[in-house]
Amino acid sequence: MFSKWLRSCSFLFLMAAASLSFLHAEIDEGKRLVLIKVDGLSGVFLNAALEPYAAYADMLPYPEDFRRAHQELSELLRREILLPNLHHYFAIDGSRAETIYSGTLPLSAAAWAMIDSGQPSIIKNHFYFNRATGELHGYLDGLRESVNQLIKGSGKTAAVWQLDLLGIPLLEDFFPREKTWTSIQLLYRQRPVEQLSNLGKFLVRGGRQDFNPFGILKQQFSHIVYHPDYPEWNDEALSHLAASKIVELDDKGKEPFDLISVIFPTLDHQFHVDPDYRRTLAWLVRLDDWVGAVFRAIEESRRRERTVVALVSDHGLDFNPRAINYSFPINRWLRHEEFGSHTVLSPHTEDYVHALSVPV
Repeated sequence: MFSKWLRSCSFLFLMAAASLSFLHAEIDEGKRLVLIKVDGLSGVFLNAALEPYAAYADMLPYPEDFRRAHQELSELLRREILLPNLHHYFAIDGSRAETIYSGTLPLSAAAWAMIDSGQPSIIKNHFYFNRATGELHGYLDGLRESVNQLIKGSGKTAAVWQLDLLGIPLLEDFFPREKTWTSIQLLYRQRPVEQLSNLGKFLVRGGRQDFNPFGILKQQFSHIVYHPDYPEWNDEALSHLAASKIVELDDKGKEPFDLISVIFPTLDHQFHVDPDYRRTLAWLVRLDDWVGAVFRAIEESRRRERTVVALVSDHGLDFNPRAINYSFPINRWLRHEEFGSHTVLSPHTEDYVHALSVPV
């Protein structure tokens, strides 16, 4: 049913060949880690986008379709390099690691738990069942997690609570709490007041950083035509917030954060719903712009030479760019490397049952 399977689960891009040995209890205040997470970004797909005429593109389904879409978008945007920020900081001035394959079921919750803790965990699914209360709670229910943290005063997400039961620390636990800033994600300990407040301002201002009534009105009218969705609003607003955290100064005039961790989920949604090459590449261009905002802040910061930036993803995707995806088959094939990971089922023809069930 699938034209070709991608061989990827997790991948890691590192800016500079720097040692991460400072991720222990005693941390040199002069060093900083900026961790950029992208949900569902295949290493094969990203490498192909960076080098469309290299062997990476031949690993994709319908490689000629991919190269044609890449060329059309480059010409439309008048870009010689489609992803200038990712190309500059990772392909030219940084390094790229090969895709890492996980032999376990590479669902988002399980994969992020391994990435954020650096070791196997008890999280194996997207949800947990509380035997004491009978409650079924989804780890990916970000809205309810955020409400619980804001209204109920919860200090951690459900996934973090599970790890804490076995004493499994997160990466951020190796940093002093006041020196970390983490966006809303699956595993984090901070109340999301600042990010939600920033997102609200971003929505009201239509994405503008200044408060210009006429400019805001014009921007809102343009969005009626363009109609960006909520994940895109969130990712764009988050990129500006993360950039501000990088150059933020405390009352002593110092950049306070040694760890800044953000996650961009939008690309994963596009792959699951409609993995057409033109649209997935267009979202990758947006991701490059968001990453660019973070890098511009790093360039302007005082700790530019003492900053390590890592770009990581929890899984790749199997997809058919000539069909619409509508389901997630969780079966034994996912445990074999040759069949990739976190697959979605791509029908070659749409029938009325699935066409109606997709929005639901």
